[in-house]
Amino acid sequence: MFNVDDFDAYPELHSEIKKINKYVRKEKKSKLASIIEELHEFLEENTLEVPITFILSVMIEEYPSLIDIELIEKIEPFLKSENTKLKLNSIIIIGFYVLHHLDSINQKYITYLMEFLHSEQQDIRENSYYFLKRISKSEPRVLCKNKTHLIKSFQNEIGQKNIGNLILLLSFLERCNEFNFQHLYQLRSISIEIIRKVLGKNESDLRKALEKLLNKIFPEIASTNFLDEDKLERLIESLESLFIKRKYNFSTISKEQNINFSQFLESFKKSTLEEKEIFFYTRNRETQQTVFYELEKDKLFNFFNQPQKLSHEDIINEFSEVLDADELQLFIKTLVKLGHIQGYLSEFYFYPSSYIISMLKNDLEKKGEIHLSDYNHLPLNYVKKLVKEITQKEKYNILIGNEKTSFYSLSKKREDITRRAAKETFIDLKEFQTRLTDKSFIRLIKSLPKEYLTNFHKRTYWLTNIGKLKFERELENTKIIGYFDVDRVSEKLKIDRLLIYDIFDTEVDERSGLWNEERTIFYYSRYLKDKIEKITKIQDKEQQLKEIESISQKLNINKEQILRKIAENTKSIGEEIKQKDQIKISEYLEKTGMDYDTFIDYLNTLNLNFLKKGDTLIFNPAKIENAKKKVKEFIKSESTSKEVISLGTYDINSQLMKEIIEQLQNSGDIKGVFYKENNEVKFYTEMGIKRLMLSGISVFSLHDLFLGKDLSDDEIDILLDIFGELRKNGKLTGTFDEETLTFSSDEIIFAHTYMERLDKFEKRVNDYYDRFNREFQKIKKVLTKDSTIYPQEIKIVQDAINRINERYIHWRSDLDATITRINKQVLKEQGYSEKKYKSLSFMEDNLEQVRSFAEEERVKELMEGFNLWINLFNQIELKYQNIIFYQKRVLNNPDDQQAKQKLRDLREELNLI
Repeated sequence: MFNVDDFDAYPELHSEIKKINKYVRKEKKSKLASIIEELHEFLEENTLEVPITFILSVMIEEYPSLIDIELIEKIEPFLKSENTKLKLNSIIIIGFYVLHHLDSINQKYITYLMEFLHSEQQDIRENSYYFLKRISKSEPRVLCKNKTHLIKSFQNEIGQKNIGNLILLLSFLERCNEFNFQHLYQLRSISIEIIRKVLGKNESDLRKALEKLLNKIFPEIASTNFLDEDKLERLIESLESLFIKRKYNFSTISKEQNINFSQFLESFKKSTLEEKEIFFYTRNRETQQTVFYELEKDKLFNFFNQPQKLSHEDIINEFSEVLDADELQLFIKTLVKLGHIQGYLSEFYFYPSSYIISMLKNDLEKKGEIHLSDYNHLPLNYVKKLVKEITQKEKYNILIGNEKTSFYSLSKKREDITRRAAKETFIDLKEFQTRLTDKSFIRLIKSLPKEYLTNFHKRTYWLTNIGKLKFERELENTKIIGYFDVDRVSEKLKIDRLLIYDIFDTEVDERSGLWNEERTIFYYSRYLKDKIEKITKIQDKEQQLKEIESISQKLNINKEQILRKIAENTKSIGEEIKQKDQIKISEYLEKTGMDYDTFIDYLNTLNLNFLKKGDTLIFNPAKIENAKKKVKEFIKSESTSKEVISLGTYDINSQLMKEIIEQLQNSGDIKGVFYKENNEVKFYTEMGIKRLMLSGISVFSLHDLFLGKDLSDDEIDILLDIFGELRKNGKLTGTFDEETLTFSSDEIIFAHTYMERLDKFEKRVNDYYDRFNREFQKIKKVLTKDSTIYPQEIKIVQDAINRINERYIHWRSDLDATITRINKQVLKEQGYSEKKYKSLSFMEDNLEQVRSFAEEERVKELMEGFNLWINLFNQIELKYQNIIFYQKRVLNNPDDQQAKQKLRDLREELNLI
């Protein structure tokens, strides 16, 4: 049985080994038993554990009855040894012992073997598989008590693609029942991983093993063909879409396992996958049945979060494995109560909150309003709660109806108001006021579209921007005609009269005119003054009084009041002006009803000093001084770096501005010219004047630099100084007429000569063009004939070509020589030789300032045209025989479309058609 030589390292065991061999040969089992007892004692010595367990592992296979439980318990600790040989020997001993004592074996030894399936060492795993396989054959369900260990073992085998071990694990599990949620969830993931990573075309045994297990634990996919390679992806999709559900009747379990509720609940919690499932229980008070459920979290959420209502039948069909019809109410209500799903269960349907919310949002987005009367089939308080949730989570701004049974989208109502405000003069918000709560109506008012509505409002009437624009336009019209008729304007603009009064009082100073007795027409002061002026021109006093009475009755204003009120208003306005530091001229022309000159005369009667700047009059002396000082400082600081300084719209003719100019010029702080453009005063600095003189104008007069301005002698001297400096520096070259103050540059003389040369050259080239064309027309007349071309006509063509060939070389030489000659002259006049000019090609800025006749675009275009003519005659010489050939073919066979096309193409190519 054993070779003593194999135990050289353990001489103390040689005697026992020889005895074993002897007793085995003589089949003396009793003697072997005594030897095993001796070996048992030797196990106390650490140095002999490996050889002794090896001897025992061999003997137990042949003589299993000789190993008792006491020895097994002695060996049991070796299962945790770090020594691989010792551990393997111990596994074999335990394994064979279990195989021969299955009817009475302690489950812990089977558990040990199952735990070794997770070992990283292949030998240990393989030995464990060997014994578990034999155990499973004898007791198919004995391994099922440790399903978790079996499931955990898949990871190593999938990674190493151990097909045989995977088949064993699948077959072990296929014999089991009562899988909990965790088992099913893990097995689904494992199955998908096997299909994707391990399952190949030739793995039929693995396919069958996987099919058996999946058909058992997931009967929903029993119809899938596992042997069809093309359907594996569909199988994976089916597995991924599986909704895992488990149900446990505690009432039955407690009787079978004699376990109380707390114990079961604690055990149940330990086996759950909290992140992947929800678990809960229901207690039926009528039947006293307690039922536990495990449901896949994501699938549950997806099912009860559909954008549609779910019938009772839909729910029962989906949960048919775990739910009976009589359990539906309690099942759904428990899920809702625990917050796992949200919605409302009616007599026939479950309404997911997501579905109700989508309906509510749809109402808000499409109709702009929600009416609870449309949701009478649902608890109104629940719908209100969802509306509130929408406003908080979805950021919808909701307006609440008076009865709190209707809700309106603030943005939609704002859009409605905006649409109306975009085309109407005013809007009435009364309908919103009566429909909304006070708080919501105030919110609506605060969010009115400012870009479409003005601040003018009366009660629920709001003036729009269009209304304001039309009102302002109409107001200007009334100022032209002289009076403002409230009723007429209200009717014309479709604006409420109360709103009209509010706007008018804001836009118009009542001192600018008078209301009639009924306060329906406002007459402007200018209108009234014109009427009074006409009356005062009447010499007949009696006629004057009649006219005054007539106007008083017509306008419905007391005649004494007209004169008194106008005088009072004018005086009041005068007092007001005296209190002002500055005023807008246009505003007070309107208030007083005066024209500009009359108003300025009126101001003079008030003994006011003022500075006019554009539409503004400044009265405050300190401000006038400050304005003068600012103008001075501004001009001084800007004059050194700017060409033109804008001074706003100060009156250039005013005495104050003249003082500023004189002080700045006399002090020598500035050097330049004041100039008024478009009612705006500008100061042209020395830099700006130089730019004007160097602006590229070949001929200019100093007077032309500032059109419309009469230059003073001092200003002419300034311009002459600047002009002289530019001539001295060589920036301006040419002649200057001191009598007319007119400058003519050298460039204009050069340009005139240059253009004369260019025109003569163009005339010469055009003469050659004419000669080309005359010969071409002779050729065209022959080659475009629709009848036979005779030999004498062919001679005409060839003669024309010959004449051109004889002459064009001479013509081109003549033109090239002319270009070269003129180019040299032009460059010389600009101070350049051809060599020096060519060196400028590396300096583009300088190159642009020098004119070259040879580089002139018109010259290039003319020569290009000349060469085109030559090219055309060369092509005609090469191809006119082809035209004659194809024309002859067409004449012989008019139906020859190919010849016709060839003929047409040749004529087009040679510009003959």
